[in-house]
Amino acid sequence: MNLDNGTVIAQRYEIIEKIGVGGMANVYRAKDLKLDRFVTFKVLKEEFIKDEEFIKRFSIEAQAAARLSHPNIVTVYDVGTEGNINYIVMEYIEGHTLKELIRKQAPFANDEALGVAIQIASALENAHENGIVHRDIKPQNILVTKDGSIKVTDFGIARASNSNTITAESMGSVHYFSPEQARGGYVDNKSDIYSLGIVLYEMVTGVLPFNGESPVQLAMKHISDPLPDMRKFNPNITASVEKIILKATEKISTQRYQSAEEINNDLKRALTNESGDFIKNQEYDNSSPTVVITKQDREEISRQTKAPTAENEPKKLNIYNGYANDDPTEYTRSEIKKNYMDYDDEYDKSKERKVIIAAVVTAFAIIAIITSFGAWFLNKNTETGKQAAPQLVGKSIEEAQEEGNKYRIYINKKDEQYSDKYDVGIVMAQSVMPGEEINEGDSIDITVSLGEKPVELEYKIPSVVGMDMGDAQDKLDYSAIKVKPTYVYDDEIPLGEIISQDPQEGTMVKHGSVLNLTVSKGVESKTAIVPDCIGKMQETAQALIESSDLKVGSIVSDTSDKYEKGYVIQQTIAPGTEVNSGTSITLVVSSGNPEKEAENKENKDNKEDESSNKTDENKTNDAEEKPEDTQQNDAQQEVKSSEITINPVIAEGVESVEVKLVEDDGSSTGKEVYSKVVNVNEFPLSVTVEGTKTTEYQLYIDGKLSGKEKIEF
Repeated sequence: MNLDNGTVIAQRYEIIEKIGVGGMANVYRAKDLKLDRFVTFKVLKEEFIKDEEFIKRFSIEAQAAARLSHPNIVTVYDVGTEGNINYIVMEYIEGHTLKELIRKQAPFANDEALGVAIQIASALENAHENGIVHRDIKPQNILVTKDGSIKVTDFGIARASNSNTITAESMGSVHYFSPEQARGGYVDNKSDIYSLGIVLYEMVTGVLPFNGESPVQLAMKHISDPLPDMRKFNPNITASVEKIILKATEKISTQRYQSAEEINNDLKRALTNESGDFIKNQEYDNSSPTVVITKQDREEISRQTKAPTAENEPKKLNIYNGYANDDPTEYTRSEIKKNYMDYDDEYDKSKERKVIIAAVVTAFAIIAIITSFGAWFLNKNTETGKQAAPQLVGKSIEEAQEEGNKYRIYINKKDEQYSDKYDVGIVMAQSVMPGEEINEGDSIDITVSLGEKPVELEYKIPSVVGMDMGDAQDKLDYSAIKVKPTYVYDDEIPLGEIISQDPQEGTMVKHGSVLNLTVSKGVESKTAIVPDCIGKMQETAQALIESSDLKVGSIVSDTSDKYEKGYVIQQTIAPGTEVNSGTSITLVVSSGNPEKEAENKENKDNKEDESSNKTDENKTNDAEEKPEDTQQNDAQQEVKSSEITINPVIAEGVESVEVKLVEDDGSSTGKEVYSKVVNVNEFPLSVTVEGTKTTEYQLYIDGKLSGKEKIEF
């Protein structure tokens, strides 16, 4: 349901602007007219208003979210219906999404990532305690306020945690959902913990762990692929952060953190303990129920993955006489974690010694019993033809056959699988465990390793033109290709948007190939330096401003004791400031000082009268007493000199210019007092001029009038 700006709902909420679109609802910024505050106004989309199931789910969302009250959860203020408008009113958060900050700042420092994760975990802890599973934890649903606080929002697909079903519509975002969500299985609080682990991975590496061209491909990777080595993207990750991420993203939910409180405690410990030796392993539990879904994507996932059975269900590491009976994909992950030490702040050391002593005594007793029983068992089996199955895992096919001949049993090569642990041709699993009872003539099926899975040789380039770099990252598989962006100015394409790509969409390239992206830097901002106009005549100042690729704004007049009429006494932007080209500069021009001018005129008139009288009285005597040449010198005025500084604004790339300084002597062309071709490195240039009265000089650069300056001698 789209609402126009200015619409008032329930005689209280005024729609200001649309700020987002979710899976089920449109989101607006609105004004609560009653309490005079901005709110987030969420309205169910029009295509769902006739669907009773969606209306019911929307109502459940509102009721569930309204029960939550926590500083790290967006507060729900109100919920209601007006006509066919179903809405929720929430706290309005001014800030950014965590996704935006990841795009701009990731990888985060360890303490920064932990600080964010602790607040998310605190929010989940509160929600889980109230029976709410979020189901859609992702950076887009995590808001960062201006003061750096974290707010978890959008419980759009959250439902009571005792619900054991999940549909395609309520499935969390594909990049962050858990393996059980991918399978359509039972979803509980541990699914949120998995998603939090993926978010933490993205914060510390700057990339998503899994990418694919379709939801099905991504789902398959969440189900079966190990988490990529995060140190490849950020070698500064502490061991504690790495171990927390690995435990939070375990494929089997019972091997993850079992509560938000548990992961929150480890996140807080990781702030001061970088080793991660406090992290505990979870015991494997295969009691979690699953629910099969029927949507198209889920059917495809089910087709590509086998249903959990005793044979292919990933198992915990089970070492028996050196034999590891586990899924090869899970083995490496279990190996990584098997050395984790249990952590207990309250553990009593004296009790520990007692437990160890008791364990040692018990162990000796068990060994004695096993030894006696083993001797009896072997003697008995020798007589009856029964025997203990040999260990075949780790042996070559030839060695396994030799063992079969030795024990008079058949060895059948039943399957071949890729393995990161076993070399090609080595037995990696057997149908009968070593030591189990087996009769002569029985068979043991073996699975043989194909070695490491070969890397796919080709990658199909998708189209990312028109996307920003953040969206492109979500679409591209960075483990398959390398991205090389080149940034260029563009007057039409917005900042950060991809203009072109090479290779083009659909091109098949080898893994590790480079994808060249041309990215817009937006409109190029040209700048100019503001010239110094103070003390210069208005015409000169205007010419300087225009030659600097700037504009003359208003001309304001004001009285001045210092500057004569027509000279600039002030400018709105200080000289030397770098501004955008075309910026307007207002000039304040002196209108003189009327009182001082009147006083000066009166004094001048008096002096002229006195001088005239004295001249008349003494004229004859002076003429008689002084020689003729002395009279001529006195008639001449004294010649004085002054310096004119020339420092014009020269266009970039020009090496030299012609400089002319012309004295305004009343003629049509003026008197040229200086003319020279000057290298731009010689500026500022000083030119000496001489005169007996106030004279105006005009400066020409390459034949164009560049400025004027009046000199009083």
